[in-house]
Amino acid sequence: MNSVKSRLKGGVQYNNERIITILESIDDVQIVRISKKNNTVATYLRNLFFLAYEKQISRCEYIFFDGFMPLTGKQKVIAIINDIMTVKGEVTKSLRRRIAMEVYFRLAKWRAHRIIAVSNATADAIMKRYKIERTRIRVIPPVIETPPSVKKIVHTKSDLPLKLVFIGANRSNKNILTLINSIRILMQRIEINLTLIGPYSDEDNYQLSLLAFDLIKTNVVRILSSVSSKEKYDVLHQSHFLVLPSFQEGFGMPCIEAFSVGLPVICSDIPVFREITNNYAEFFDPKSPASLAKTILEAWKKPFNKDRMHDIFIQYNFKAAKKKLEDLIK
Repeated sequence: MNSVKSRLKGGVQYNNERIITILESIDDVQIVRISKKNNTVATYLRNLFFLAYEKQISRCEYIFFDGFMPLTGKQKVIAIINDIMTVKGEVTKSLRRRIAMEVYFRLAKWRAHRIIAVSNATADAIMKRYKIERTRIRVIPPVIETPPSVKKIVHTKSDLPLKLVFIGANRSNKNILTLINSIRILMQRIEINLTLIGPYSDEDNYQLSLLAFDLIKTNVVRILSSVSSKEKYDVLHQSHFLVLPSFQEGFGMPCIEAFSVGLPVICSDIPVFREITNNYAEFFDPKSPASLAKTILEAWKKPFNKDRMHDIFIQYNFKAAKKKLEDLIK
């Protein structure tokens, strides 16, 4: 079995690495890890046609891929698709990246024995765009890590400033602009703080500073470019709400991370967020900063059931994902 080893960024471990970890825990399953770089056309073509015949994986029954995949070989190919936003245009990427992803998705349609999607919303999008039969797609959500032990902050309704946290990259689909504009609206009513957590490059930090220069200067907004898992959960424990204004997502892991510590979620009214939160969140129109500001103020007055959040969180545990992967390969 094969997949490129995933990276760890900003305290978030990518879903592909979690899948490999689960596979390694299944009895009578041996994993062969192979990392192939496709920096040149020649290397890519070699991998496309001959990878499956390399000695170390020639006896494998399945090959898991999240990039290129071999066109030949006896192995059953399992394609991992975390989202299709790059192809759909909701995420701004280079032309080279868009072409590569389009090729991957079309190869998956033709070559893959099964396709792993992270949510039903992603599976539905794959079916609609690429006309892939639903029976070939398996929904296996990410396994959400158990929160590390950090100091809990107990909030009351009189606590100010109201502390919001956003977790995500600086990409077009994340819609940070609407979030910043809603903060400007709320500042006229209440004292408020926002923490942005993500894998932010120097260019990302520069763009965000242009977007919210005055708010950063006055400490209304702070940017954490790269944090450990413990630091991330420390911020979650100290916040009143997680806010996600995304236009589109493949899954939405921060929602479940927030639920794991009993933190209420305010998020865009899009299908994937309703799916993964079991409709237990406060929803708003992601195109409207005023809608978000109003939803935050209304949520501030409501009680939230932490037991219900915990019940949703445990649906995304290791045991559930392992059962689904066992059913896939056995």
